[in-house]
Amino acid sequence: MTTIKLAAASLNQIPLDWDANKKRILNAISEARKDKISLLCFQELVVSAYGCEDMFLSRGLYREAYKNVLEIVEQTSNIVIALGCPISFEGNNYNGVFLIANKKIIGGYAKHVLADGGVYYEQRWFEPWPLGKRAELDLGEVKVPFGDYVYDIGGLKIGFEICEDAWTNYRTAEHYKNIDLILNPSASHFAFLKFEKRKEIVTDSSKRFNTAYLYANAVGNESGRLIFDAGSLFAEKGKLHTPGERFSYSEILIKPWNFSFDIPLTNEKSLKIKSQKFEILRAEFLFTETPEIREKAEAKWEGDKELKCQEFTRAVALGLYDYLRKSHSKGFVVSLSGGADSSAVACLCAIMLKLSGDSRKLSDILCCVYLKTENSSQETLKAASELAKELGAEFQIYEISDLVKLYTEKVSKELALELTWEKHDVTLQNIQARARSPLVWMLANLKGFLLLATSNRSEAAVGYTTMDGDTSGGLSPIGGIDKAFLRNWLKWLEKGGLEELGEIKALSFVNKLEPSAELRPLGNLQTDEKDLMPYEVLDAIERLAIRDKLLEEEVLEKLILTGKENREVLAAWVSKFFRLWKANQWKRERYAPCFHLDDENLDPKTWCRYPILSV
Repeated sequence: MTTIKLAAASLNQIPLDWDANKKRILNAISEARKDKISLLCFQELVVSAYGCEDMFLSRGLYREAYKNVLEIVEQTSNIVIALGCPISFEGNNYNGVFLIANKKIIGGYAKHVLADGGVYYEQRWFEPWPLGKRAELDLGEVKVPFGDYVYDIGGLKIGFEICEDAWTNYRTAEHYKNIDLILNPSASHFAFLKFEKRKEIVTDSSKRFNTAYLYANAVGNESGRLIFDAGSLFAEKGKLHTPGERFSYSEILIKPWNFSFDIPLTNEKSLKIKSQKFEILRAEFLFTETPEIREKAEAKWEGDKELKCQEFTRAVALGLYDYLRKSHSKGFVVSLSGGADSSAVACLCAIMLKLSGDSRKLSDILCCVYLKTENSSQETLKAASELAKELGAEFQIYEISDLVKLYTEKVSKELALELTWEKHDVTLQNIQARARSPLVWMLANLKGFLLLATSNRSEAAVGYTTMDGDTSGGLSPIGGIDKAFLRNWLKWLEKGGLEELGEIKALSFVNKLEPSAELRPLGNLQTDEKDLMPYEVLDAIERLAIRDKLLEEEVLEKLILTGKENREVLAAWVSKFFRLWKANQWKRERYAPCFHLDDENLDPKTWCRYPILSV
């Protein structure tokens, strides 16, 4: 038996940032060499970064990618690397990987199964490589094998899959014969439940194909909406080894493992290279996500809410930190109302700073503003001020009743119309929300900060939000999560759920309040759930209607089976949801970008398409 050290490299790359991306790759190779790592597998499309979008259609992108690859090759003495890279071949674009050893490109592989649907659009940019096709890639000074080959490096037989190749029924790995190691460079975005699925796939693959399987995943918020959580994996013949770190703030994350195999390397420092043709066998089914599997996974989450709270916290905090630095913003502005949503956003900013290890004070990068009208309560003001104080954020109070009065009196005068709550309820609510927006935008501009919107997914579903009011912002960090979860998460956070931060006692002021927009006169006792319906019911309807694509009658029947309310009440809530959902697609089209957290995202640009006009 020969034992070598192999590793997965997770790099926090930036689309089209050629020099910086190359520097991180070279630094990772240098670190690996110092740690006596013989084989290093990088993530998918690491050279360009995964999130280049339609720039993958640019010829210039491939020229820059090849230029960087050739420069990286010169730094690969005494090490083998798998380098994810976009590849152009015979007029088509491919999502590929180069196998490089001892300053030579040994060959390349191209992805067979392209990720498409939801947040993925690979079929827009790339062609799938035909199964079994073998060709020769002309790289100018050298021609190398390209396609479905097994590579024998000093007796170590290596094959490839790339990300989605492993998530489908039609597996490339089905066709490998007598292979020692399968490398899978991936860019698998974070979503609840997903890490457990990755572990299952990697473990099952190593057992099914009687081999070792290494899975290298990206890390960080590359390009805005998707958060990559790393968590690289290695399994041998059904045994999963210790996974790599997740949610790391490091730009370079290397996870090593020791690997033993039967054919000895004659000289680890000077590997002999040869290529071996790929044999085509019959494909069989491996992994299908049936409704039964999904229900089992969701039941697991229901029984482990602690894990979901931890994942939400760490994923969004990492996403915020990368968004802050990659947008070149100096900090964040949050319109802190004392309610659950804005309090959650402020807490996430504080958590971001704590987990990142950034030495700055929170008051240097987070400015919270309470925008007070005559309809604002003392309870929400206290909640906002106490929370900002405990977190250590800058806190300002602006009285805007005079601005609201100016707007309403001007319109009333011009139209010769007296505005009253009895006749103009929505108009009078909205002008208060919109009067806040210019002030917080102005503050963000003056400071060079990024304004964070504070709308959640439940509000987005039914349009319970004011455009150019609480939707104002360049990023909506909680736009992908439901209100019911947020309220439970804040209680978890109050009690010290996140060990690194400890208890946040000021959240008790927030958590005891019923969610309210506070836009009607205080005597009205306005609450969100009185305006809409209980949030848990709203979220349940949303999942059935939008995620599961059930019609109104089908949703009602499903809810009736729960026995939580009588048919008449449930029918009214379901009807209200569908009416509001259909009327407010135009709002969802205008929301600031939000982080993708699960398969219930409502973002029309990356996940949930719906007509703006419908019956």
